[in-house]
Amino acid sequence: MAVIDFKCTQCGKQFFEVTTSKDRAKVRCPQCGTNELKQVFGGTAYLKTSSEKGKGGCGRSCSSCGSSCG
Repeated sequence: MAVIDFKCTQCGKQFFEVTTSKDRAKVRCPQCGTNELKQVFGGTAYLKTSSEKGKGGCGRSCSSCGSSCG
């Protein structure tokens, strides 16, 4: 599963969808219902599960954003 950012080419709504590559073609705009979408490339997100805490990634104290990930 991936979180993909989309922009609707019909109404301009930007949104994200959690989907698989197999089901990506089924994604529809939540505002107007069309499937005429463009993928928007933005920032990167990394989500850690509770079992991954302290095992690398962004670490427990993020110096780049100042927040605590743990």
